[in-house]
Amino acid sequence: MDVPTDPAALRRRQISHDIDHQLATIMLLASLIDTADDVGPVSRQRARQIIGEARWLERLHRAYAEPPSDRAELFRLDLVAREVVEAARLSTATAIDLEAVESWVRADHLACWRALRNLVGNAVRSAGPAGRVRVGVVGDGTWTVALVDDDGPGFGAASPGTQSLGLGIAHGFATVWDGHLDIRRGTLGGCRARLRLRAATAPGAAPGLRSEATRDDCSGPHGEARGPERSLGAKEALGARASGASANSSGPSCAC
Repeated sequence: MDVPTDPAALRRRQISHDIDHQLATIMLLASLIDTADDVGPVSRQRARQIIGEARWLERLHRAYAEPPSDRAELFRLDLVAREVVEAARLSTATAIDLEAVESWVRADHLACWRALRNLVGNAVRSAGPAGRVRVGVVGDGTWTVALVDDDGPGFGAASPGTQSLGLGIAHGFATVWDGHLDIRRGTLGGCRARLRLRAATAPGAAPGLRSEATRDDCSGPHGEARGPERSLGAKEALGARASGASANSSGPSCAC
């Protein structure tokens, strides 16, 4: 490997090397906890989550360090949503419900994770520790839709701050992959972020084949109970028209 002659490029290469080393160390230590005999199931779950988060960080770091390329991948949006929700549950007291249908898309896997991570993070911050967030993934064979609702203050009730940056990341992802991001009034009283992507056919499946929805109302990190919520149907997600606005720079300020 050629050593950069430019001092700034060399420094970036050295920092990149150090980041890779530290991420590998974090994953190794978390793996040791996961396989240790003196830890319980909750600690094992947290250790596995640390490993998963470190792997995402490793991919994110490499994406910035390497030249841009066509990163189109076939993957399940519902599994990305589940991973994002599971990570959020371990780091907040906010109640987060998930209902997802097996839904395939073809896009940049890492960019999709970034988009959903920002949408869920914004919703959690808006709802607060005593609030509720609902995440859903549905599809109709043409579109695959991720919905993120919160019971926060809603439109114009909070300063955009980092929320606007996160919405920009999600909007940029949707635009690149021929999708849409809408922000509107949600069913929980706060905001709803609706990320729509072109549906893809599952490997080995006939076009139009759909799976049943799976419900995930697991308790939060401290074992608090979560009450039942109304199901999110594909018709509601794809066709409902609530008052709201598109996520762009001219749209209203939103706390989600």
